[in-house]
Amino acid sequence: MITFFRRYAKASLSILWRVFQIVLIGGVIFNGAPDQIFQHFFGLTEFGIKLEPVLRATYFALIFLMLAFWRSLARTILFEKSSLFADEVWREIYLMLFAWALVLATLDAFLALYAPTEIWLGIVRSTPFLLLLIYIFLISFRYQGKLKPIADVHASPQDAELATYGSPMGIGGIAPSAKSGADLHDSGDG
Repeated sequence: MITFFRRYAKASLSILWRVFQIVLIGGVIFNGAPDQIFQHFFGLTEFGIKLEPVLRATYFALIFLMLAFWRSLARTILFEKSSLFADEVWREIYLMLFAWALVLATLDAFLALYAPTEIWLGIVRSTPFLLLLIYIFLISFRYQGKLKPIADVHASPQDAELATYGSPMGIGGIAPSAKSGADLHDSGDG
C-alpha cells in the first residue's frame, strides 16, 4: 500500500513539475505577447483586463497541444525519458492538460462576461491553481496502471539490479552475475 502511494505521489509530482516548467518557460519567454495583444485591441479597460486570463489559458492550451504532437521537443526539454510514464502516456497527459486549459479559458470567458468584478477577481485569482492540482491528482490516479515498472525507470543496470534484488549482492548474498563454483575452478588442464 505504501508503494502505491509513493508511486502515486511521484507520478503526481512528475506531472506537476513539468506543468510548472511549461508555465515558467512560457511565462518568461512569451509573457509580453498576451499583454501587448490586449493593450492593442482593448486598451486598459475593465473588459480587456477581464479577458486577459482567457488569452493566457488559450496560450497555454496551445503549448500543451504542441507538446502532445511534437514529442521530440517535449522529451528533450522536459526530460521525459527518466519519468514514470511512457511516451504515449505523456501524449495523452498533454492532451488532457490541453483540454483543462480550454475549460479554464471557457470559465474565464464566462466569468469575464457575466460575473461582477469582485466575484471575477476572487475566482480568477484563487481557482485555477486549485483546479490544476485536483486535475493533476486525477490524471495521476487515472494512469497508475500505465506507470513504468520501477526497474525500467532507473538509469543503469546496476540501479535496476538494486531495485530488483534490494542489494548489489542479490538474494541471499549471492551476486546474480557471479559464476558457479565449478566454472571458477575449471582450468581446462584436468
